[in-house]
Amino acid sequence: MNMLTMISNDVPTPYALYFQDSATPNQEGIMELHDNIMFYLCIILGLVT
Repeated sequence: MNMLTMISNDVPTPYALYFQDSATPNQEGIMELHDNIMFYLCIILGLVT
């Protein structure tokens, strides 16, 4: 495997729609909390409108 492609596979991309890959369990928890908040926020927004 080429070392350059192996390194560039884990970099954030411009205008990405999601977070960079997490490196710690704390960041995994923060991402899961964000996903849950956004899900319920969309549900509430849909019901209100």
